[in-house]
Amino acid sequence: MTDYDYQYQYEYKSSPTSSSSYPSYSYEVSKDYNYLEEQTVYDKIYSYSSDVNFLFQAIVILINLVHLLILIQKEIRSNTIYVLMIGICVSDLLNFSISIYLEGVDRGWYRRIFSFSNLDCLREDYEIFNVGYEVFRALQNSTRPISVWLAILMALFRTITILYPLKPFTAKISSFYFALCQILLHSFTWLAYYSWNFLFLSSLNYPQNLCDDEEKKIVNRNSTQYVFAISVHFYEITNTRESWEHWIRIVPTLSYPVLTALLLFKLSEIKEQRRHANERNNKKKEKFDNLTKLILFMTISFMLSEGIDGVRSFLIIDAFSWGSEFPNLRLVSILPFHPISSLSFRKTLLSSHYIITSLRCFNAMSHLFVCYAMSSQYRNTARRILYLEKKQSISMKVIPVISASSTSPRTSRK
Repeated sequence: MTDYDYQYQYEYKSSPTSSSSYPSYSYEVSKDYNYLEEQTVYDKIYSYSSDVNFLFQAIVILINLVHLLILIQKEIRSNTIYVLMIGICVSDLLNFSISIYLEGVDRGWYRRIFSFSNLDCLREDYEIFNVGYEVFRALQNSTRPISVWLAILMALFRTITILYPLKPFTAKISSFYFALCQILLHSFTWLAYYSWNFLFLSSLNYPQNLCDDEEKKIVNRNSTQYVFAISVHFYEITNTRESWEHWIRIVPTLSYPVLTALLLFKLSEIKEQRRHANERNNKKKEKFDNLTKLILFMTISFMLSEGIDGVRSFLIIDAFSWGSEFPNLRLVSILPFHPISSLSFRKTLLSSHYIITSLRCFNAMSHLFVCYAMSSQYRNTARRILYLEKKQSISMKVIPVISASSTSPRTSRK
């Protein structure tokens, strides 16, 4: 069911007069205006990019399933970086799977396994809480920052091992169990951040908790059911949390370049030292650190996928004030734009939602290919798992073995 269906159901089907007959009007059919036929360029961009993004998300899931199958192999998961990569892969799989399911439900492709309450006469100090839907939303919202901060942690570990290779704590953070604890810690933190409001749910029954509206009381007085609800106070806190959601994307994007700069600075020093040593020993030039290139590539793709989305959300939420006449439309721009160009700019921001979301798809898809290109250990494991490695024929050469007794000259017995 689309947002328009919910709006129609709220305005008409749930009203006290929904069962009464409407008066008939006489008008010419030719004067009807079909609003669905007139789609602006922004509407088309939003619609087409939604379909393309849906396809990209399906591809991401397939690629990451193969990626996870390779990462869980024994020879791969012994590396701390790849242990964190497992956490990123699982988080991405869960995030995109939920996204595909919710979008498919909106399109009417899948059966909805959660329900929405259509009761609209709950007491004023509570808001109806649709538990099933909110569980999906909490998982979807939490898995994204889990992937982001695990990627930052991966870059941090690599930077520490380069800066302090002989320190005792470097060996500790390079262990499998330390990486696993970090995955669990980040997962618990972000799940708690997006689901703390579940602790304040109440079960209210109808008709004991009806609102003060007499007309709605008449309609809902025969309703005998329980609903989950949350206090308006906590409901407003969750709305405030949503209003600063873009900072959860912007702050990591600003933190990542700091680690990258430290890593590049130290690597340049090491490269210079090795270059002088190779010149003295007349050796070949050293190869690039493939794992470092992997992290640097992921840094750039991460900044594009998370940073642009964070800036876009900031412009939509904080850069425009609400108009008093239309509570669902931002009207007045605080940016130094001409009103006409400002309106076009806002429409561009709104229509670019799925285009920017597709950058996350490319970022998640690139993990397998980058690991395959940069790591020989990953590449050999992938070939073995996917049966891409040619089987070497084993030829056995039989060498006759002659005993020492047979070669020794026989002695005649007298």
